[in-house]
Amino acid sequence: VIVRQPPEYPSSFTPMSVSHTIRYALFGELLTETVAAYQDAASSDPFGTWFVLPTRNLADVILRHPIAKERLILPDHILTARDLAQYISRETDPDLCILTSGEQDLLIRRILTSPDLRKSTVSLFGEVTHTTCSSLRTLITGLEQNLTDLSVIHSSTRKIETLSAIHQEYTRILKKEHLADKETVYETAVVALGSGKIPFRTVFIYGMHSPQPNEQAFINALIAAAESAHEVRPAANNPAIFPGFTGNPIHDDPEKA
Repeated sequence: VIVRQPPEYPSSFTPMSVSHTIRYALFGELLTETVAAYQDAASSDPFGTWFVLPTRNLADVILRHPIAKERLILPDHILTARDLAQYISRETDPDLCILTSGEQDLLIRRILTSPDLRKSTVSLFGEVTHTTCSSLRTLITGLEQNLTDLSVIHSSTRKIETLSAIHQEYTRILKKEHLADKETVYETAVVALGSGKIPFRTVFIYGMHSPQPNEQAFINALIAAAESAHEVRPAANNPAIFPGFTGNPIHDDPEKA
């Protein structure tokens, strides 16, 4: 259940008139064709052309691709959605600090030992250990990935109330102290897309399978900000993995926006 709406653009930002094409293909198919299309676009507009992939390994494969080697490219424009969100956030706001996992643990420890929450957290956890902080970081990460919070649990208990208070304090500190983490940076990037500081004229998105809701919200915003967006979505005639999909995925182009 998603209980938080994805972040909105600044009021001054009007999404461009997007040419958005979607193709469906088996895993690994259409990669060469997509790389070639990226190269064609990047040849005339290297700074405004981007290639978004599901993993860093696949991005590295493309950088070693024979087609990519034939022409001058910008390696930092071939990257994952997470890397792009961090790039956008840093480029548009150099003062933003993106926390590492260790820094998140330190922030959580600070919250657990704060005067307002110390009594509740001691009652719930006893001694605050590295494992305690790591487990709470995992919980917060899951909540942020799903754009949700603990209010979805209707039978509230003292434990849930304490965990909810920890999450709320965590997000409050991020906003107050101008911080982000690897999940909330997607939200920061969505807002930053409206600045227009980074050109997104042509965007290629390949193989994004089951992105988390916060990642999908960022991809949707990226598509809206681009003049031209081209997606290759993984699909196959396997109802267990892709329910409702029919047809020949390598050739289908069922949706154009």
